[in-house]
Amino acid sequence: MWRSVRAGTSTGPVPGVRNRGSHCHGAPMTSRSSTKAAKQDLRHVRREIQTALELAIVTLAPTKTVDRIAAVAGLLEALLELPADAPPVIALLAQVSSRAGEVLDEWQKWYAEYLEKRVLRG
Repeated sequence: MWRSVRAGTSTGPVPGVRNRGSHCHGAPMTSRSSTKAAKQDLRHVRREIQTALELAIVTLAPTKTVDRIAAVAGLLEALLELPADAPPVIALLAQVSSRAGEVLDEWQKWYAEYLEKRVLRG
């Protein structure tokens, strides 16, 4: 079964996607150490996004939802390839983190509704 990246178990309705805290909606980073810490956290978010993307494809989620998850997945992948102190990373970190939180919230809502329909049908 899917397991959460950080907590060790899944806490939300979506397997493998944990309930995120304020780290996904962080403020702009000002120091190199905090930027490196934020990039480490983005690695965890990237895993959640990847899991959500895979599940969205398998469950035939709406194209808009899949596209939004895929866009964030691509942005996270690109940011994590750059050095932590690179200007594009510093400039985009908070925005991409916030966007990832929004997309995961949208995905979790759709997936919960999807599961509810599947359980009701038997």
